[in-house]
Amino acid sequence: MSDGKSIRTRLLHGGFWAIVARVVGILSALAVNALLARLLSPADMGTYFLTMSVAGLGAIVAQFGMPSAVVRYVAEAMGKGLAGRARKAVVYALLVSVIGGVLVALLYFLVLGKWISERMFHSFGMAHVIGLTALMAFGLTLQGVVSEVFRGFHDIRLASILGTTSTSLFAACVFALLWVVQGHADLAQTLGLSLAAMGATFLISFSLLHMRMGSLEGRGELGISEIVMAGGPMCVSAVTVFAATQGDLWVVGAMLSDKDAGVYGAILRLLAMVIVTHGIVIAVTQSTIAELFGQGRREDMEAVVQGGAFWACLISAGVLLLYIIFGREILGVVFGSSYKEGYIPLLMLSCGQFAGMLFGPAGMVMIMTGHQKLSMWIVVFNTLLGLVLAICFVVPYGLTGVAAAWGGGAILQGAVSWWYVRKKTGIRCHARLMSALSGQG
Repeated sequence: MSDGKSIRTRLLHGGFWAIVARVVGILSALAVNALLARLLSPADMGTYFLTMSVAGLGAIVAQFGMPSAVVRYVAEAMGKGLAGRARKAVVYALLVSVIGGVLVALLYFLVLGKWISERMFHSFGMAHVIGLTALMAFGLTLQGVVSEVFRGFHDIRLASILGTTSTSLFAACVFALLWVVQGHADLAQTLGLSLAAMGATFLISFSLLHMRMGSLEGRGELGISEIVMAGGPMCVSAVTVFAATQGDLWVVGAMLSDKDAGVYGAILRLLAMVIVTHGIVIAVTQSTIAELFGQGRREDMEAVVQGGAFWACLISAGVLLLYIIFGREILGVVFGSSYKEGYIPLLMLSCGQFAGMLFGPAGMVMIMTGHQKLSMWIVVFNTLLGLVLAICFVVPYGLTGVAAAWGGGAILQGAVSWWYVRKKTGIRCHARLMSALSGQG
């Protein structure tokens, strides 16, 4: 009983901070993009979205699955009282990320940057900021791993604040000042300021992590090969998950105009309000799921997952209804009248993502229970299918066709992942009211 109360207390405390951080992060990110829409033209906005997407993909490759791996290994080690093992997991994860970040940044700067910019996206604007894009990928690599270490320690507050939330807040302040003083900007200037905001967040988070590491003394062994082997499938899964969230933008950027990419990028920023609660459930529960799985407490795992999924879907339903009624006006107010044409694609994406959320965070459960390879293949197949359908639909149907393909893919991935989690672990991940009202959900 005391264990159940402890889990409930941890989840409520962590959930509070995760919700606050995610909401603040989403709102500040919307503020950043609203300011950029006034500082840049729609075509430059499209170039900005594509550049940040490429940098994000490079960071995920460079991290080599370390964000998920460090959460799993640190949470399991601390749950078993093996502080020494947790310390080594942190050190190895950071080492792998630094090496990966340097290699990916150099590869993009020296080899891939020009080809991706000019041949893939036909964007000479991206070609002019190849160096900044490489630096952005390196910065995102380190920031993502350092912030996730705190999640392994069940410190959801710092993990939530010291990620994209604080970076978005810093960037919003800087862009607001730029708008007041200058009134306009170019792509290089906005990327440089974004990089500075990220650097400030990283310095703060690394300082706090250094202080936390001083208390990790004790027994427990871990070889670097063990965490690297676990990170490999997680990396592939993370890349394909990222592709599943950005692949539609890549198709638009490669096959339509920069202006279309700007409109679609704006849609994705509003879509974040629908799926933010799903991300909160993952952020709050993944370390607890890893710990409960290590202790063999499967019924408690199911209650935690189902309860979190229910509350996530309940809140997202309200956002979806808001978009159905006022979506066109919201696009106009936040980004400008030229972005209102994204209303129908916004509804298609939002409805698809919401339906997928009803199946719960099954992918995360698979990763935290050692089925990361299976999760990887599900995401790979679904992403490839979505890319094929989006490419087929983009020319005849434009943004609406891409949104329809991607929204349908979200439903399919949720259903397949739910079925495999049920088959492999016996856990049902779907949203459930009774679990939400029980002690641990």
